[in-house]
Amino acid sequence: MRCPATHVFTVRMLLIMIAQLVLAYSKPLCRESTSGHGDSAWRNCTVQIGGLAIAGEKSFQEHFRPAFQTYLTEVYNASLGLEFQAVALDFDQNFEFVSQKGVDFIFTNPAAYTCLAVEFELRTVASLVNFRKGHALGKFAGVMFSHANSSFNTLEDIRRARVEAVSISGLGAMQLQQAELLSKGLDIMTDVKRLTFAYNQGKIVEDVESGYADVGFVRTDMIERKVAENQTSWKNFKVLGEMKDDEFPFQRSTNFTPEWPIAALNHVPEEVKTLVGRSLMELDKDSSDPFFAEPALKGQFARWVPPMNYFRLLEMLANIGYLDTAQRKCLRSADVYEAVHCPKGFVKQSREKAFCQSDCKENYTCLCEPCARLRDPELVLQAELQNTSWPGIVDTLKVQNATTVAESCQRMSSCAKLSIGQRFQWSLLDQIGYATRMSINAPPITSVRIKFTADGPWAEMVEENITHSGLETQRWFHDVVAEGEGTHVIEVEVNGQQAAMSPVVIAFSKPPEKIIACQPGHQQNDDGICHPCEPGSVSRGGLAKCRPCEPGTMQPSRGQSTCDDCPAGTAQAKPASLHCDQCPPGQSSRGKSHRDHCSQCEPGQEAPESSSERCNVCARGFYSQAEGAKTCSKCPGGQTTRDVGATSSEQCICGSGTYLVTPNYNVPVDRLLRANASGQPHCISCPAGLDCPGGNDAPLQQPGYWASAGDIESHYSVTHCRNKLECPGGPIGGCASGRQGRACNSCQNWFRKDGGNGTCSPCQGSNVLPMVILLVLVVLASCALYAMATKMDICRQNLEQMTVLITAGQLIMVFQMLSAIRHMKINWVDPARQFIHLFSVFSLDLDILNLSCVISKDSPIFSFIVQLLAYPIFMMTLLLTWLVVSRSRLIDLDALFNVNGLVLLTLYMTLTLVALLPFQCIGNPNNTSTMLTEPGLVCWGSGEHAIMAAAGTLGILLYPVSILTICIRATIMYPSYIRSGHGLSMVGRYRFLFNRFRPDCYSYGVIYLARNTMLTLIPVLFVGSPAFQLVSLSCVLLGGMLLQIRFWPWRTESANISDMILAPTVVLFLVSAAPLIEMEADRHSQESLLSWMICAAMAFMIFVFLVVASRSLYRRLLLKQAYTAFICHHKSAAGSLARFTKTMISKHSPDKVFLDSDQLHDLDTLFETVRSQTKHLVLLLTPQVMTRVWCVGEMATAFCNGIPIVPVSCDGCMPPDALKMEGIINSWSDEEKQLLLGYGISMDLVKQASNHVRQLQLLNFSTLASQQEYETQVLELLVHCNAKRFPFMEKAEATQKAEVLILGQTNESEQLSACLVLQTMMQQALQAETLVVRTVEEMRHYVSTAASLVIVLGQGLFQNPEFAVMLLEALADGVDNSHFEMQATAGRLVGKSWVNSSRSYSMVHKISSISSSQRSMFRAPTTGTAAGTMAGLKVILVNADPGFEFPGAEFYKKLQRDGLGDLSQDDLCRLCKIYQRVLRRIALPFTCHGSEGLIKQQVGAMCERIQAQDRSVDAVTPSLQQDVHDDFDRDGDSDPELTPWDSEPGTEENV
Repeated sequence: MRCPATHVFTVRMLLIMIAQLVLAYSKPLCRESTSGHGDSAWRNCTVQIGGLAIAGEKSFQEHFRPAFQTYLTEVYNASLGLEFQAVALDFDQNFEFVSQKGVDFIFTNPAAYTCLAVEFELRTVASLVNFRKGHALGKFAGVMFSHANSSFNTLEDIRRARVEAVSISGLGAMQLQQAELLSKGLDIMTDVKRLTFAYNQGKIVEDVESGYADVGFVRTDMIERKVAENQTSWKNFKVLGEMKDDEFPFQRSTNFTPEWPIAALNHVPEEVKTLVGRSLMELDKDSSDPFFAEPALKGQFARWVPPMNYFRLLEMLANIGYLDTAQRKCLRSADVYEAVHCPKGFVKQSREKAFCQSDCKENYTCLCEPCARLRDPELVLQAELQNTSWPGIVDTLKVQNATTVAESCQRMSSCAKLSIGQRFQWSLLDQIGYATRMSINAPPITSVRIKFTADGPWAEMVEENITHSGLETQRWFHDVVAEGEGTHVIEVEVNGQQAAMSPVVIAFSKPPEKIIACQPGHQQNDDGICHPCEPGSVSRGGLAKCRPCEPGTMQPSRGQSTCDDCPAGTAQAKPASLHCDQCPPGQSSRGKSHRDHCSQCEPGQEAPESSSERCNVCARGFYSQAEGAKTCSKCPGGQTTRDVGATSSEQCICGSGTYLVTPNYNVPVDRLLRANASGQPHCISCPAGLDCPGGNDAPLQQPGYWASAGDIESHYSVTHCRNKLECPGGPIGGCASGRQGRACNSCQNWFRKDGGNGTCSPCQGSNVLPMVILLVLVVLASCALYAMATKMDICRQNLEQMTVLITAGQLIMVFQMLSAIRHMKINWVDPARQFIHLFSVFSLDLDILNLSCVISKDSPIFSFIVQLLAYPIFMMTLLLTWLVVSRSRLIDLDALFNVNGLVLLTLYMTLTLVALLPFQCIGNPNNTSTMLTEPGLVCWGSGEHAIMAAAGTLGILLYPVSILTICIRATIMYPSYIRSGHGLSMVGRYRFLFNRFRPDCYSYGVIYLARNTMLTLIPVLFVGSPAFQLVSLSCVLLGGMLLQIRFWPWRTESANISDMILAPTVVLFLVSAAPLIEMEADRHSQESLLSWMICAAMAFMIFVFLVVASRSLYRRLLLKQAYTAFICHHKSAAGSLARFTKTMISKHSPDKVFLDSDQLHDLDTLFETVRSQTKHLVLLLTPQVMTRVWCVGEMATAFCNGIPIVPVSCDGCMPPDALKMEGIINSWSDEEKQLLLGYGISMDLVKQASNHVRQLQLLNFSTLASQQEYETQVLELLVHCNAKRFPFMEKAEATQKAEVLILGQTNESEQLSACLVLQTMMQQALQAETLVVRTVEEMRHYVSTAASLVIVLGQGLFQNPEFAVMLLEALADGVDNSHFEMQATAGRLVGKSWVNSSRSYSMVHKISSISSSQRSMFRAPTTGTAAGTMAGLKVILVNADPGFEFPGAEFYKKLQRDGLGDLSQDDLCRLCKIYQRVLRRIALPFTCHGSEGLIKQQVGAMCERIQAQDRSVDAVTPSLQQDVHDDFDRDGDSDPELTPWDSEPGTEENV
């Protein structure tokens, strides 16, 4: 049986209209009810939509009320309580209502909307698409037409036509045509015979057809509508200026404009704007649903679309004068006269002349010549000459001939050329006159001002009435006397605005004078009489005037023709002076006469006397800082200057070999006195290691030295560096690129050393390559040593092989010795420097391994410890390699001892040198000593060196002392060993010591060690004397060579010859290096005379055998077993189960448990963790676990390493038998098999491990057991793993009440485990009883005490009948059957087919049986239905399944169609509503397979939701429950196929 019934649209619309009539204005206006509450949501109020009713209110309500009022009210009245009201407005009310916020939305034409949007900041929510002539049109245009038989055929003919439009503000029937004509050069306000406004487009068509109007303006489709109504025919008209357009169905004469928009005022909330726009855009005349089609059909439109662009109309409105762009405001006066806009050159006529009443129909408005043309030019500016009285010296005839005056002054043109002193008058004539201006409504002239200079004041011109050419008008004038030679720009202002002809240009020149000649020293007066010049002035005679003497000159007598220059040392600044003034001290005339002022001495000069002709330059050691110095100041503190003429104390510098020190005032005075500090800046001698070239700059570091500033004055602490490359010299504290620290000892963090060039560079990925190479070499060396150890029998040993090995050992010894001298103060140069750097590997220099790229910093202590432990780590690696290679065969301990001894003897010098490194200390210029190899560490004065010294002492005891002791004892006991049977086995054990030498020279091994010991001690004992080291090393080498030649001890001839050649070769190398020694100033004279040269000793060294020590292959070999249990599981099949198992173990045991999602950070360490850090491997047996290669690899690793395996059978799952395991292995890809083989796990090992698991006792787990039962299973697992347990820890017990209920798919293992994990963690976080509900009985029992319901989403959850019943139980509201009967009756009244009134509603009966006392803890009671009050649970959605898909409309249709379990159709209807309401909540993520930290964060977010009191988004409030039942009651008989669901769950809100 189908729950909903068919919609009856007509009945529904009728009921809605009746309800609206009853409830009209029953709700307050939204904008008033929410006033003062900001953007609070609009609810239960009325929204008003105003619309421009161009065809009258009746037409507007008939067409748009169904959409704006009826449709929108039905959509949002039920859900939001919003009612909508359509309000018809005329054009003036448009602006009035919007400006006063009298409506909430406005529907108007595009032009009016554009003006409103600019002025009031409206926002468009949708645009109309009209339906005309079978076409959906989102745009329209204007049409200009005339009668078919008229003589008006083109747009140009309109100049003589009677034009009729709808109104001055009409867009399609006035403004579009006006703009189009204006673009063609035709202004409708000045160029037509008559302009009539009919205020109805239908009348315009009738008037053109009847001949009352010559040309009509209407919008497109208007004539077609009249034709469709059989009121006219197209054959009676013709279109003027038609624009051909095949795509547009109507004829047009103008450009297009978008259709009408609907816009929201800015006080409307964004939510309501969005809802109105979205709902209008759902209307469609072609919709199959009458609910969406009827409003469009009645409104004669096709649909609504997203907002179009209307702001292109702004330019058009501005062009026609409808928009004032300055004020961003459109004309909106109801008075046509006020809206008339005259073009430039025209003025609006008076109201009487603008309107023509004759031949103007009633209720029409007619304009005839509303604009009048102005006279050109309006204003005339002239310069009129006045009578001028000239002095006798002026030649008036020449003045008259030179004067010119323009008839009318033009803009930026010459108005007149006059002489200075000439009188004239500026005159401005108004050619229109005040009376005429008033008659044509032109603005009168109220003020005229004139300005003669750009920065001068304005002068008011005087007004007078005159008669000009028979016209009574006005003139403004201003009398002026010409002043200032040159061209002047004159500006004129009329009514505060610059006049059209302004500015103008006028030129003034000196008036011509009569010629009168006077004798020198005299000049003529205004009457032409000559008289003598006064003292201080002179004249050359003739026509020249007396001029004052210039500054720098003087003249004490009258009647003189020339002035006298001021002599050197004097000056005169004033003109017309009678004498000159002496220059004061500190100033001079700079050696010149005719000076108008004495110049101050420049900085670096002095003038101690008066009348100084020049300033003296300051001598060296003196300076003058300010101008006008009388004397120079002496430089303080023993400073001098680089040159004479110093201008500042800053130019006082220290001389070469000294530097400037400044006191540190933060240091106590007694410390300054003890340090002999003067307390003032002064120069002191440059210390050793610094370069002081002179000056005030800080000293520079010499190459090979490093300095830091002290705290007393500017003393520096200088220390040696490792070499000149690391400290290349330069500023104090400077280091080579990438280096840092004292003496540039270390590389910066994450930097590595660049070979031997002294710099460091940033670490890169390829820098780990040396570690990889080292790993390969160690493995190869281990295999080689294993092969050599198994064949190390003198009876079977090949002498050629032995020769190669002995020679290689000799060469390695040489390289070790050369590596010891590479730290000596020798200035190595390429290519020798590069070869020397290669020898660093033989001193166990770990720089080549780029350790700083592994531990992030260059640590001397760490490097030294690694060097000391290199050999033990190597031997452990060797032993591990042997164990792998030997494959469980017994290892010959004597062979192992021999290999160990052979390596120790080969690397004896290296190990000894490494142990002695902390004791190689050299002196520094600052009276401290630092390590030779680590100059950044102070010997015997720092904690770091103390650590290294202690480690070095242990190294000495471990390596040289132990090795020498063992070898000496073995050598002493050798004769007794070979005389006894037991002793022969001891001799075999010491083959590494005796096999290399002839039997009669068995003791040479000790001699060889002694020689090597001396070679290693010399660099330590004589560390401060490189030259003596070279001599000593040469002596030891030569002495050893003599002994070797004497005894010829090596077993083969070639080995003896090799040893004999290598020793002198090394001596030659040392001699060649002697000249490169860096000589020190305080060395003894005999040492400074040593001069050794380097030669081609390197050429003899053909083979370089690199033997390096390394760190441990894996530091975890030394770690203890950290995990009691390692949970091996299939990620997707048992990930949640593994998490819950670990949670239960952690509850009862303090032991650590390994779970890959928590502890695993690198897959490469997975098997290593099983191998070395795990006590028990817990294997969760599920059908998929053996198919995952990582799980099988963990099992195989545990098996081959003897780690106990505890197999756990999940729900009876058994280990696969041999045949099935074979099939699983065959199903793996080659890449998966190669993955296991890469970790040493073969397929045979996998089969053996699988067989081993089958033989073990299984521990049975029921994954669907209750929490108490599962906890018992976990306790049994702890017993099998020998895990510790917390004392007094009790198992979980069933609770009688719960505050938080967790509801999920509890019949599936993984989802149940996820729910149990969530229960445990939420209970810990909330400290409140939390329960996973599994049955309907449990839900009934616990729902009465619960405050929150957590729904755990998973695949198949909403198809689970048991879950559906429990959810209905949880969200029941206690509504009884009488309530449903009452709702059914209401349903019949509104035309719904309520056919379910008599059927039994089993689930509701069950739900209603819950008493109100069981809901006492619910917090938000609200008034409900007839059944009484309802209460609600706070619902939290949790998505624990990444594959979960939120159900859509199809799911609900299928649910209604196919049913679910035993639920009735009423149950299903209510369940659908509950599903929809619940799924509107935002689902929080719960990643049970993630890390524990991530899970805690996610659970914390859930707890915050639960604890929040006022978040309605998380709670199924009573109103929600009421909505569920109300919706059911209202739509109970609706068809699911026709009912639009409220939302699509999971699409927008459940992200």
